[in-house]
Amino acid sequence: MHRLAGFVILYVWLATMHNVNDAQGQVNIEELRASEASTGLSGSLAFELESHTGNTDIQELGIEGRLEYGTTQSRTLLLGTQ
Repeated sequence: MHRLAGFVILYVWLATMHNVNDAQGQVNIEELRASEASTGLSGSLAFELESHTGNTDIQELGIEGRLEYGTTQSRTLLLGTQ
């Protein structure tokens, strides 16, 4: 009986460790949506260049994009950043 309990504990532990990588999160992006409820396609694209000098010279380049498509029934928002 003691051996069976050990196998049950091992099985539960392995099942738990297997599902650790399946965690999901939800992010609130409502502030990124357009304020007006227009229909059609809209979007924006932004670039960023940054440079720091000192003991170490650092140059950073960034790009950010946003695409929103709205109909009278639904809205689709696509965001990207690098």
